[in-house]
Amino acid sequence: MSLGQRGVEPLVMKLLAGVIFFGLALTIGVALYTQLGRGITSSTAFQLSVEPSSLSVGVPENGENQVTARVSVTRIAGYDRAVSLSASPSVAGVSLEFSPSSGVPDFYSSLVIRVSPSASPRTVTLTLRARGEDGTERSCPLELKLE
Repeated sequence: MSLGQRGVEPLVMKLLAGVIFFGLALTIGVALYTQLGRGITSSTAFQLSVEPSSLSVGVPENGENQVTARVSVTRIAGYDRAVSLSASPSVAGVSLEFSPSSGVPDFYSSLVIRVSPSASPRTVTLTLRARGEDGTERSCPLELKLE
């Protein structure tokens, strides 16, 4: 009987060690999968940029003056959802119009800035925003000098 017990005891210990090792490996694997999954999700997006990043426009005595900037929305890692463009804050005497105002990356938009006589000379930093259908949002600054 003592030989049988010695033979079973090492087998049970090996099984127990295997179960513990499997549980530990599974826990580490789930943690890695979760972290890598977050990295993939956050990198699947888009980038927003504007050229030039600073514009000057004169405040007219009558009529209106206008300048145009090129806004780029660039896909990262296969992002394939529609993205809408906007800008803030609103400035008295200044109108902003994106053309087109939305699209699926990669796309470009012309931002036409029109200044009327009611605008006051000053420098304002506009925040351009791109918001995807899934809630992903990017922003970039555009400095506007009203002279």
